[in-house]
Amino acid sequence: MNIEQYTGDGFKINQEDNCTNTAIDNTPSTYSFVNKMKTWQSELKDMNGTDDTITVSDTEVSGYGSFKKGLLSTLSLKAPGENKTGSIKVEYEVPAWLKYDWQTENAAPEDLYEENPSAIATFGIYRGNDRIISWREVGF
Repeated sequence: MNIEQYTGDGFKINQEDNCTNTAIDNTPSTYSFVNKMKTWQSELKDMNGTDDTITVSDTEVSGYGSFKKGLLSTLSLKAPGENKTGSIKVEYEVPAWLKYDWQTENAAPEDLYEENPSAIATFGIYRGNDRIISWREVGF
């Protein structure tokens, strides 16, 4: 996870941030948030892909500490286990100043800064190497 700032040329990692403390809450991933999450709590959502065999209860998020030079290196997801493949959406409730309208580029000012950052974690699916266009084994 990283913290970025707008520099006029786009968003860049804020290398000056050495103090934002995550206070990440290791809430069990099966926890269902009926109300709003608390700051730094995570929520996992199953993406339900075609050949998806993973569920939210197969993994959990953990992490702690402060950002160093804009980066947090202590965030991880538990391996879901054998034959569990698919994607899980990870979302964090962050302080208001880290929220952004991630979907709409030209949103009205009153609609900005309302969305938490999120990412997709994929398990057991090898997408290949970008440097290989085609691979073929030839037996002699």
